[in-house]
Amino acid sequence: MLLLVLRTLCLQRIHAGAIAALTLLVPWSSSGRLWATASVNNVAICFFLIGLVVALRALRRSGNGGRGLHALAVLLYVISVLTYELAGTAALLAGALYLTRAPRREAMTRWASDVVAVSAALVWSAAATEKYIAPLWSQLSQAPGFAVDGLRLLGQATLPFGVSRVAGLLAFVAVIVVALLMRQRGNEELRGQLAFWLRLTAYGIVGVAASYAVLIPSVYWTPLSAGLENRINMMAALPFMLLVYSTWMVAGTLLVRGGRPVLVATTAFAVLASGNAIQLLDQQRAWQRSAELQSEVLAVLREIDRPAAGSTVYVFGMTATVAPRLPVFADTWDLNSAVRLTFQDESLRGYPVFDGARLICQAASLEPASLPGLHSDMAVPQVGLSPRSDGPYYGPDDESPYGSIVFVDVATGRAEVVQDRPGCVVALRTFVPGQFDRAHS
Repeated sequence: MLLLVLRTLCLQRIHAGAIAALTLLVPWSSSGRLWATASVNNVAICFFLIGLVVALRALRRSGNGGRGLHALAVLLYVISVLTYELAGTAALLAGALYLTRAPRREAMTRWASDVVAVSAALVWSAAATEKYIAPLWSQLSQAPGFAVDGLRLLGQATLPFGVSRVAGLLAFVAVIVVALLMRQRGNEELRGQLAFWLRLTAYGIVGVAASYAVLIPSVYWTPLSAGLENRINMMAALPFMLLVYSTWMVAGTLLVRGGRPVLVATTAFAVLASGNAIQLLDQQRAWQRSAELQSEVLAVLREIDRPAAGSTVYVFGMTATVAPRLPVFADTWDLNSAVRLTFQDESLRGYPVFDGARLICQAASLEPASLPGLHSDMAVPQVGLSPRSDGPYYGPDDESPYGSIVFVDVATGRAEVVQDRPGCVVALRTFVPGQFDRAHS
């Protein structure tokens, strides 16, 4: 879809193909490719990109034909937002491209229709979806740190070879500064080439900002979030690749005088693709390891006697994460669902027990006073959880009576039904909590 957009904007096939291909190799939005749940968000991005292509092509038509085709584009924008809001801000700003393709009045009229429809979809989505939106003051206080992490990511994306992010950012700035100076001093051909790629670099910067703007209200994630959370970069990866590729083309144009654009483009693509692919393969192995460990946990659960209806299963002895923010079963809600699916019984509950957990043997029940999880560092409102939800927060309703408590040790395959308080005390001494690597949290 990105390839189609870039070709519609008349970017040469070799450059459009390189940029589109690079978006598939971005390691800092890998969850969109490697995690089935996040990959669904790509559907929203595709609806937006198709809508943008339709809108741009509609500008070539006048009268009812053009307006009807643009109405289809608006519908696709709305479907994108209602699927997931990732492209919401980009859809609001798409009209800026119309101004480069059509008379001002026509472009502004169609842009206005976009803004009305997309804004309505965003408002409806915010009202109908239980998602936390931080107060304005909190969003404003988060914005500077978000921007700094975005610049760090730009450094990493510019030189994807494991060098420091600062070095990459300095290289980016140096290329842009030199190019701006050469635009004033170089020959006409050089100035034209630099102007073209600098303009695409500017488009990339605006696109990245628009991609992130819709996510600021969550005030939790940043562009450097890892593992599950790097899905925040799924939309931004597209303009980021436009930005980084254009920067490399600027550098190549400065270094290789007298043309040879194919050589420069091929070199830029090869360098960026290889640097990103190496990182992506490492992440792929981590995701695969996570899947393998999940399967091992589920295999142990399938071997134990079927828990009685209404039981709570506490799982000990398993690893929480395999890489930063990349879990096995590192939270209550994912293991809870896994236990219910494994035994096909929605009355069951399943909780992981890691280092730092605090379980209290009461007279007639077991109370999970604290069960650390990957996301238990969030405040309740930030993830839209109430204290009674299946999140990392517990209260009296989470106590389980003896006889309906099952301890399972993944490391040994041992399982035990806790029948009374003395048995509870002994079991807590013999069942070992799993490891929780705080460096990966």
